[in-house]
Amino acid sequence: DASVISEAALQSALDLIKPGVLLSKLHRKSYDALISSGSEVPGYLPIVRTTDPSGHGSWMAGEECAPGNLVFLELSGCKFGHH
Repeated sequence: DASVISEAALQSALDLIKPGVLLSKLHRKSYDALISSGSEVPGYLPIVRTTDPSGHGSWMAGEECAPGNLVFLELSGCKFGHH
């Protein structure tokens, strides 16, 4: 179901978080995990950002995980139209 799919995608991103990893890589891996785990097209794409105040709704090109910054992940698998 959608919760199992969401958990798999979340874990795929959590496994990668360390200084120097691009936020775009976290986004790509979590979205790939959603689809690979059986998700239909979700209602919204994964949102990946840090506590860096210069950011916007999601990651910016070249933005990396950095010591002292939290990483925010919001994503949702979709199964039979349910998130």
